Amino acid sequence: MAAGAAAVLMMPKQSQAYRMADDAAQTIKMEAGKMLDSMRGN
Repeated sequence: MAAGAAAVLMMPKQSQAYRMADDAAQTIKMEAGKMLDSMRGN
């Protein structure tokens, strides 16, 4: 996973692959936050 993240960081930020990876990472972060909130009972 770390090697994949390093490869994405070396891509130009304007590239479609970079944007897709960044969108996926943001979605994962949002969903993880929602999961934690629901586990806390908020």
